[in-house]
Amino acid sequence: MGAYTYDKRLSDGVEQVRVMVYLLEVDKVSGNWLEKDQRRREWVSTKEAAKRVAEDGLTEIIRRLDVATAKTD
Repeated sequence: MGAYTYDKRLSDGVEQVRVMVYLLEVDKVSGNWLEKDQRRREWVSTKEAAKRVAEDGLTEIIRRLDVATAKTD
């Protein structure tokens, strides 16, 4: 889908990280995952997801996805 960079805060400073974003089709959802105690899973629309993310680059990728899926509906 795209890529973006952001500054990740670490215990010893900040590091710029490049994130690659892939579109996946979900056919099964596990009740158990590595960060279960640290994160909450919630299914939302692409418009809502774009509002919730903090990274501008990811927001733009999600907005492009919303436009692309609207054309195929």
